[in-house]
Amino acid sequence: MDWNWLWDTSEFVTRNHCGPGWTPELIGLYIVSHAIIALAYFAIPIELYFLYRKDWDDPHTTRVFAMFMSFIFLCGLTHLSDVAAFYWVPYRLYTLLYMITAISSAITALNLPFLVARLVRYPSPAFVNKLNDQLREEVQRRAEAEREFARRDEILKARLSNLEDVLKNNKIKTVEDLQRINQWIHERNKAIEELHKLVSEWETP
Repeated sequence: MDWNWLWDTSEFVTRNHCGPGWTPELIGLYIVSHAIIALAYFAIPIELYFLYRKDWDDPHTTRVFAMFMSFIFLCGLTHLSDVAAFYWVPYRLYTLLYMITAISSAITALNLPFLVARLVRYPSPAFVNKLNDQLREEVQRRAEAEREFARRDEILKARLSNLEDVLKNNKIKTVEDLQRINQWIHERNKAIEELHKLVSEWETP
């Protein structure tokens, strides 16, 4: 099949010869506007690619994003063809480009609702920030509890050491000594209860 007819410009004229209204100023503004639009459409798929590659890993999402990027890129080509039409007019080729863009646009539009339905399930930034704040508070609370646990553990060890020293050396000679020992035992039991309570609070999520 001969495809040269797609490139044939012999039956067409450039756009600036299509009517007397195409003044140099209008042509310049038209070309610059469509060129900027085309460049923007070429840049958007690149930016979407890096966004997609970083944040998503879903085959269905991949397919929709690929269609979306293709559609935007093709739209950029259509605007570029509007610029080229002032200098080169293979309108059959341009029409084929418009048909491909139309098909790509329709397919993307039909698949986009499925992508939106998936994306709305992702947590909002406000929810993520709130969760991060809660996690930071929990980490801080547990760190404080751990420091308090270590402090009370040292106090308990010191009291037990004193009690063992008294019992080992048989220093209980008076009623006051016995009362002091009872006080130490009471404080030891109280310290153990406090440590158990602290550990229980620390382990509770």
